[in-house]
Amino acid sequence: MDYIVVYAQDNTIGRKTIEGWQLKKDEEHQVGKLRSSIGASIPQEVEVSFALPASSDLASMRLSDLDPESLARGHAILHSLLHKETLKEEFPGCRSYMEHIANKYNYIPTILQKEAFRPFRSYYIPNKVMMRVRDPKRPFTYWYETVPITDIDSLVNVSPYLVLSGSGGLGKSMMMRNILLTAIDEYDAEGRIPLFIPLKDYDKPYDSFTDYIFEMVSNLWPDLTADGMETLLKSGKVLFLFDGLDEIHASLLAAFTKQMNGFIDRYYMNSFIISSRPYTNFQSFTRFSVLELQPFTKAQALEFVDRVNYHAEAPKLQARFRSLLNSTLYRTHNSFCGNPLLLSIMILTFELDADVPTVKHKFYQEAYIVLSRRHDALKDGYSRELKTGWKYDKFADYFAFFCTATYRDGKVSFDYIEMEKYFKLLVKKYKLTGISVDDFIYDLTNNLCLMYLDGMQYSFIHRSFQEYFCAKFFNSQLDEQLTKVIPVFDQDNTTKKGDTALQMLYDMKPKAVALYMFLPYLEQLIERCENADGLWTFLETIYPDYEMADGDCEADEDNCAPSSNLYAFILETYHLEMDVPFFDELEGYGYFVEETYVYREDIKQDDLSYNVPSDYEEMYGEPEVTGHVYQLDWERIDNNRGLYGDLARAIESPDSAFVKEYEAIKCLRDNLREKAKPSDDSTDFLDDME
Repeated sequence: MDYIVVYAQDNTIGRKTIEGWQLKKDEEHQVGKLRSSIGASIPQEVEVSFALPASSDLASMRLSDLDPESLARGHAILHSLLHKETLKEEFPGCRSYMEHIANKYNYIPTILQKEAFRPFRSYYIPNKVMMRVRDPKRPFTYWYETVPITDIDSLVNVSPYLVLSGSGGLGKSMMMRNILLTAIDEYDAEGRIPLFIPLKDYDKPYDSFTDYIFEMVSNLWPDLTADGMETLLKSGKVLFLFDGLDEIHASLLAAFTKQMNGFIDRYYMNSFIISSRPYTNFQSFTRFSVLELQPFTKAQALEFVDRVNYHAEAPKLQARFRSLLNSTLYRTHNSFCGNPLLLSIMILTFELDADVPTVKHKFYQEAYIVLSRRHDALKDGYSRELKTGWKYDKFADYFAFFCTATYRDGKVSFDYIEMEKYFKLLVKKYKLTGISVDDFIYDLTNNLCLMYLDGMQYSFIHRSFQEYFCAKFFNSQLDEQLTKVIPVFDQDNTTKKGDTALQMLYDMKPKAVALYMFLPYLEQLIERCENADGLWTFLETIYPDYEMADGDCEADEDNCAPSSNLYAFILETYHLEMDVPFFDELEGYGYFVEETYVYREDIKQDDLSYNVPSDYEEMYGEPEVTGHVYQLDWERIDNNRGLYGDLARAIESPDSAFVKEYEAIKCLRDNLREKAKPSDDSTDFLDDME
C-alpha cells in the first residue's frame, strides 16, 4: 500500500485516492473498497510538495513551534518515504566523498599506539546509551531507558535531533565516528549521506551557517558545488554529525547556536546528531533529545584490553594487567576503568611500572596530562584554549590549592556560592587579577572535565582527582612545612577514610613524610600518653569505641579502626596492624555487653534481643542466643580494678594485642628518631665518585 503523508490537502493525487475510499450515502451499509485506478497498472510518478497553503494557519508557523513529539513521528514516516522510495539519484562525487571520509576517520592514532594506524573497528567498543523518558501520567517524573543502537534507523527513530552527551574521554567522538562509518555502510540501502563536521573548526564568525557547512565538506567533496549543496540540503537525505560542541570557543557559542537553530529550521527534514560534554542542560537546543553515554561495564573493559593489544611483544604483562582488572582494579578504580580514555592511561602507567596501586600519583599526573593535552592532540592538532588564560601547568598548581582547601574542609561537592568562596581564597593566595569564578568553573567543567555540574552542585569527576591534587599541593611545599599538614589527616573524618591523598603524598616524598609528619605525630601522641595513664590513655585516644563480638555477630569495623586516619596509615605503612585479641585472653569482658542477638523462630532469622515480642516465649519458648557485641570502656575498666581487675590485667599483659601495638609504635618512633639525626660522616659524598 502507498501512503501519502501531508500537513494539508496539497497533493491532488493523494486527494483523489482518499476520495476513492469514501462511501456514497446509499452505500452506508456496504463494505468500503478502493474506487480508484491509481497504482492498478503502471506506477505513476508522484510529485511531493512540502509547501503549505497560504490559507492554512500553518503557513505562518515556524517548524520549531510544532510539537516535538508529533514532529519526530512525522519526520520518521517522511524520512522512510524519501530515502527508500522516492529519491534514488546519487549526487555527483558522493561515493568518492564517502570513501575519502571513511579513510580519514577509519584509521586514527590512539593514545596507546600513537604511531600505529589500525582500523577503527578493530578496537572500538560502543558504550551503552541511556535516555531520560518522561512519565506521561506524572508530571516532573522521569526514568532512564537503554537506547539500542544497532543501525542509523535505530537512532533517528528515537529522534531526528540527538545530543550524545558524556564526560571527557568516555567515547563521544569515537561513537560519532562509528555512526559515520555505519551510515556509509548503509548508504546503498538507506540513501543517507553523512556529513561529519568537527566543531573545533568553527573558529570564526560566519555570515551563513550553510557557508560553514560547505567549507567543511567541500575539502573532501570537491565535486560538490554551492548549488549542489543547496539541493542536497533540501533533499532531506543528510545525516549531520556535529562533533564536539564543547570545543567551540565560548565567545562564538551564542552565534553558533543561533545560526544552527535557524539552519535546522530551514532544513528540518535532515537528521542531526551533536556530541558534547555535559552542559547544565541543553536549553538552547530544545528540540534535541539527550542520549547519555554510559561507562564501560567490566566485560567491556576486559574486551577493550583484549582488543587494543597494547603490548603484543610482552603477552605476560598484558595478561597480568587483564587479570588485575578482572579481580580487583575494576572494583577499586571503577570510574577510571569505565572510561576508555582513563583506562588507556591505566594501561600506560601499568606498562611503565607494572603495578598500578603503587604508582597512583603517576597515574593521576598522566590523567591530567591526557585530559588537558593528549585528548585534544588526537583531534588534528587542536589545542583547547583555557578561558582563564592560564597555562596547563599553572592551572594544575592553582587547582591543587583549590583541592587542598576543599579537602581540608571535607567538601566534595559545592554549589555556586561555595565555588565562589574557595575561588576567592585562591585569588587571595596567588594575588590573581582579571579572572572570574565563571572562567575558572568553565575550564574545570568544559575544557578540562575535572569537575561537572549535577543539578545545582559541582562535583569532581572522581574524588580521587581531589585527593591527587591535594597531595600535589603538599608535595610542592618545603619538607619542614609538612608538620603543619598533620591536623588535616589526624582526624576521624569518614569522608577521608580509605582515600588516597596521604598515600600519594607518601609515594611522592616518603622520607619527608616519615620525618616531618609521622615522627612529630608519634612523638606528640606518645608524650601525651606517657604523661597521663600510658596504655590506657593511648586506648582512649586511638580506640575510644572499641568493639568485640562472639557467636554469629560481627563488631563494627569503624569502631575497631583507629580514630585517626593518619595513625591508621602509619600502621598500614609499617605493617603494625593490631591483631584481633582472643576472648580467652580477656577474662571479664562479659560485663560490657552492648547488644545481644537471638534467633527468632517467628521470622526465621537473627534479631536484637530487645526486639523480641513479649508473648514470644509462650508460643516458641526462650529464643536461642546467637551472639554478642561488646564495647570496652577503657576508663571504666582502669578505674574499677576491684570489679574488672582480671580484664584490666589481661589488657596490660605483655602478650595482649593492645600492649604489643603500643610498644610497636614506641619502637617505630625511636627508629624514626635515629633516621632523623644528622649524619656524622664527614666524607664528601662526591669523593665516592672519584
